[in-house]
Amino acid sequence: MRFLEIIKNIITDDKKFLILVFTLAIFLRVAFLLTVENRYYFSDSLEYEDSAVQILSGQGFGDFKRAPLYSLWMAGIFFFTGQGNILALRLVDAVLGAFLCVVLFYIGKTVYNRSAGVIAAGFSVFYPIFVFLPSLNYPTLPSTLLITLGVYFTVSLKRFRKNYLSILAGMFFGLSALAVAPTATIVIAVIVWLLFFSKLEIKSRLNHSLLIAVTFLLTLTPWILRNYSYYGEFVPIRKGVERHIFSYENGTLKNDKQKTTQFKDKIESIRKNSATFLWHYNKRFMRFWRLAPSRKMKSANPDYNLKFHEKDQRITKTNKFSRSDLTLIVNTITFGPILIFSILGLFLNRKHLPESLILILPCLILALTYSFFYTNVRYRIPIEPLMIVFAANSFYSVFEAVKEKIRESKKRSA
Repeated sequence: MRFLEIIKNIITDDKKFLILVFTLAIFLRVAFLLTVENRYYFSDSLEYEDSAVQILSGQGFGDFKRAPLYSLWMAGIFFFTGQGNILALRLVDAVLGAFLCVVLFYIGKTVYNRSAGVIAAGFSVFYPIFVFLPSLNYPTLPSTLLITLGVYFTVSLKRFRKNYLSILAGMFFGLSALAVAPTATIVIAVIVWLLFFSKLEIKSRLNHSLLIAVTFLLTLTPWILRNYSYYGEFVPIRKGVERHIFSYENGTLKNDKQKTTQFKDKIESIRKNSATFLWHYNKRFMRFWRLAPSRKMKSANPDYNLKFHEKDQRITKTNKFSRSDLTLIVNTITFGPILIFSILGLFLNRKHLPESLILILPCLILALTYSFFYTNVRYRIPIEPLMIVFAANSFYSVFEAVKEKIRESKKRSA
């Protein structure tokens, strides 16, 4: 009983609970990253490191076509810890991952109630994908945290009508886009929520929406100007993004091996083959919510990493994060309940739907954005914290409803 009293005392005290959450999260993430190889698991990480080294050598980005933030992040850590220090990079990312759990507590508490925040934070501590993220050396974790912070500052406007909250939200959404370009559309979802579903006065809605939009654009401006200077054309975030949009011909999806098709030509092919486009778009949208990665992804091929390792030994020979029966099981028993309770929440908490839309709309718009391109499970990770908060409140509502039914049943039997 003494142990249970200690646990209750910790859970009911914000400061003690968050210290426990942060400590446990750090421990699990560091413990896991110490079990992986001191090499990169994905070939994209090599490009980010090469870019970081180039930045540190004073050569700038050069012909770097990806979003820039993760290269800058790596360069900053390498500046203090030494070039190619993967362990240091992962340790710092572990701290970011633990901090993410803390932010989820505050989002749940602000949007719903303290219990939702406790459930969301507690679940995120042990959520396998979040435990793995610091070991991946990928821009997904910074982007995920930045989006979550942006949403937190946005929902804080319902209590504190301060302009600096909107400015911080816009900045974090902008930085997220500079880490993972497609997440830029999330700012649209947030502004829609502010304008049409928040409970702020009309003047405040307009003011804070404008502040978020302007700060978001200002955050992107230096990189846009850099791209224009380097390429001589307008490149919002990532060069060549139009190459990844599917095109259609004679009612069928084209195998876009040719990467030279112009953006306007691809849009025209969509217009002329709208029914086919909608069919494939819907399939990709549904695929965004699947439980586990596809067996068809390149990194699931046992030879994929081995071929890269032969060229560059910074990458592992095998990839323990590839699609396997184990990842299917882990994803099913962890993301499965999140998806189920998220769907239940749409029906159980209809009176809280306006507040919930700050969590739902970003998830939907990111799924809609990726459906123009490819939809892999890992693309969903940046919005999974928001789904966890929404599912946590749904779980709490179900728990309270069941408890109330039991209480009523005991009264009748008495």
